[in-house]
Parts: sequence; structure tokens; C-alpha cells
Amino acid sequence: MSQPQYIKAKHHFERVFSDYKSRAIKIKEYHRQEAEFAEIDAEALRYERDGSIDEVVDEDAWRIDPFDGFDAHMNAQQAPPPAQPGAPGVILSEFERWYAEPLLSRQSTPKEQRDYLISKYLEFPIITQIALDFLVILATLAPSERVFSEAGNLISKKRTRIASDMV
Repeated sequence: MSQPQYIKAKHHFERVFSDYKSRAIKIKEYHRQEAEFAEIDAEALRYERDGSIDEVVDEDAWRIDPFDGFDAHMNAQQAPPPAQPGAPGVILSEFERWYAEPLLSRQSTPKEQRDYLISKYLEFPIITQIALDFLVILATLAPSERVFSEAGNLISKKRTRIASDMV
């Protein structure tokens, strides 16, 4: 980039970039101030309505976390606890007992999920087996594709005489 035309283009690009960067910073600052003003207005409105500012509800939390409120919704949708299993004439299916269990947190780690399944294996054997059958699909997806692609490389015109039990 020793030619003058490229040096001019480089300086022009740097100037344009710095202009756009400063504009973006100003716009970001403007939106931050607007958000602060909106929060102050909402707090004042809550104070006028309720007379206190103890409970602050973030009405724009869904913009940060798209699952905001999902856990509360699922807890509200959960079935009420069924009748006691020891009560006469009450036989609960495995699914009804599992559905009455408290929900595992959405933020739980895979290790916590695995530990939960292991701890409930004897209590819910069918559901645990279904979960194990379907949860491992993602873990085995890439290796299975590798096996099939390697098998495709093994079976070629050069190797058509290989016995099927060898493949």
C-alpha cells in the first residue's frame, strides 16, 4: 500500500469509520438515556398508583431474556398434586406421578439433569428410558455420520469383493 491512491483511500476509510463510530456511540448514549427516563417515568407512575416503590417490575426484561416469565408460566401450568397414592382405589400411572413432580430449573446444568434422571430411574423407569433414548440422539449424531461416511469410502469399485461381515 505504498501507492498514493491507496494511502488516500485508507485515510478516507479511517475518517469515515471514525465518523460512523462516533455517531453510533452518540446514538447508543441517546437510547440509554431514553431507557433511563422511561424507567424513571414508570417508577413514578407505579408510585402514584400504588403509593410505594417496593416492587419493581421490569417490563422490558423479555428483550434481554426471551424466556423471561417462562418458568413462572410453567409453574402455574403444572398440574395440582394428585390424590395420595396410598388412598383406597387410587392408582396413579407413571406419567401422572411424573407430571406432578416439581419442575427442574431451566438454568440447571446438564450434570444436574443427568443426576435427576439417575435419581428417578427406579421411580419412573419407562419415562427415564424414553428420556435416555431421545437425549442421546444429539450426542451420537456426529459419530454416526462419520461411520456412514467412512463406510461409503470403504465400499467402492476397488473394494467390491470385501465380504459384508467385514464392512
